[in-house]
Amino acid sequence: MKYDKKFRERSIAFKEGVATFKQLKTVFGMDRQTYTTWVKLLCETGSVIPEQVFRSRQRKIDKDILRKAVEKKPEAYLSELAALFQCSVPAVFYALKKDENHP
Repeated sequence: MKYDKKFRERSIAFKEGVATFKQLKTVFGMDRQTYTTWVKLLCETGSVIPEQVFRSRQRKIDKDILRKAVEKKPEAYLSELAALFQCSVPAVFYALKKDENHP
């Protein structure tokens, strides 16, 4: 369940105002672990909202290496390229299809 920034800040301020965890659960409906996670995040980053880390998926077929292999041998069969990358033929097909520089 996602909570907005204002809710998180209000709940932390409520608890810091000498409220107990039982009162916090009654008023805000949140657990002690949630509160401690938010306080820890606030201390570490200065914000109660975690930073989103965007990671791209690691691909088995490197685009640059595939492009160089095709430039080196343009008449190569998909099965040859698949053997080079140790993957399936459809994987090579879709990788080439996504490559805008490929004819």
